[in-house]
Amino acid sequence: MTQDRRYAAWLSGPGFATAEIVAGLGCGAVVLDIEHGVFDLADLDRFILFLRGLGLEVLAKVLGPERGPIQQALDFGATAVVVPHVESRSSTS
Repeated sequence: MTQDRRYAAWLSGPGFATAEIVAGLGCGAVVLDIEHGVFDLADLDRFILFLRGLGLEVLAKVLGPERGPIQQALDFGATAVVVPHVESRSSTS
């Protein structure tokens, strides 16, 4: 079965078996709910690499609109981040 990026699974914990099932069902992406889930840094480091190895795109829903969590998710290999709690657009000069 080929993976379809139009379909994603929402994961709130680092379930390796669940990730294999998701990939086997043909999903092409996962969203990791880091904000409300049960991930720690060691989990994210291993789990994101595992997900990417399965051919899944990884969208990491980080804790909030701060540079640290966003950069960390990207450094661990997330394809993209989902940033909650954005209240306004700020411009920088």
